[in-house]
Amino acid sequence: MLILLVAPKNKALPVLPWVDQEIQAIVNSGLQVQLERDVNERLLSELLGRRAWNIVWFASHGTDTGVALSDGIISTEALASMLRSVSVKYVILNTCESVHVAAAISEEADCDVICTISTEIGEKQAWLTASNMARRLAAGDSVFDAFKR
Repeated sequence: MLILLVAPKNKALPVLPWVDQEIQAIVNSGLQVQLERDVNERLLSELLGRRAWNIVWFASHGTDTGVALSDGIISTEALASMLRSVSVKYVILNTCESVHVAAAISEEADCDVICTISTEIGEKQAWLTASNMARRLAAGDSVFDAFKR
């Protein structure tokens, strides 16, 4: 399973307290992961076009209008359009306020989206959920089964 993990550093936004643990859990899970920490909209577009990713996974800040990259927010419309033009099976949005972004991606791109629905989820819970999902995927679970667990 080939995963593009987008976990940008953005100096204008607060550091996510558990993001380093989330990154390590995904990278060390045994899955084939390409980690990108310094990514802007142009680079993201290039990365998406380089391979047929099974999963594009965002571990970042999010708003109801987009997802944070290293240099700012990529709009929901731009992200959905990018994902529509490439071959991606799944998108994981481990961000706050991602339900609107997920809905737009789901409608526009031919992929399934897993997102955070509640803004009440804590940073540690987000890390634990991502860690568990990566572990289950590495153990051979389908994306649906890993998500259920």
